[in-house]
Amino acid sequence: MIETMTYFEAYRPVLSALQSISADHTFPLAPFILKLTNEMIPPDYITPTTTYDFTPLLVEPNSDVNAKVIIHETLPPRPNRYRGTIKPIIAKEFQITYKQSNQIEKKYKSVSLLNKDQWPTSDQLHLNPKQREALILALTNKVALIQGRKLNKNSMILIRDFVLILAPGTGKTFLGVRITEMLLHNRSVWCPPSEQSTPILMICHTNHALDQFLELIIKRLNMTDG
Repeated sequence: MIETMTYFEAYRPVLSALQSISADHTFPLAPFILKLTNEMIPPDYITPTTTYDFTPLLVEPNSDVNAKVIIHETLPPRPNRYRGTIKPIIAKEFQITYKQSNQIEKKYKSVSLLNKDQWPTSDQLHLNPKQREALILALTNKVALIQGRKLNKNSMILIRDFVLILAPGTGKTFLGVRITEMLLHNRSVWCPPSEQSTPILMICHTNHALDQFLELIIKRLNMTDG
């Protein structure tokens, strides 16, 4: 018999979800979780030709920015002899506008994500060299484990196929907000409008840490709705 010191009820939903995965479906991130591979594999939505707009990290950190949700309505074709009411197709677009975007060099508005030689420097990104390395790791790999020097209770952020693990005081919130901002600004790359909307899941050790993270994103993007 094996006894764990962890409170089981907190993990029951996760274990139940794992048990409900059909044998016909591929286990999510199986190579990393089950086979423990350390191979550097880009996310499925990134190809050698995938480009990102680096404007969010190149403008001044305190510069003006505004985020809003734009609703598009289109009417589908009316079937022959149909006289009923046709409901419009509603699509939502999340748009971020940077006041200083016209000051960014054109080459940095379409950077090949997998070509690190095209990436801006640490100073241009307003990051230190280690933070830049973490940013590259997070945006170009299915799974990225980034741990701070302090070994203490960790917080974790899962952004699509990316995991960030940092100890308190090592800059996880700052870097996580910057990464999230980059992903939101380039949302059309990993979540095309024609596909089902894909959420960004954030998991923190405490509710306070999660609230702080979300508040910083809302404040940074000056979000008022959506």
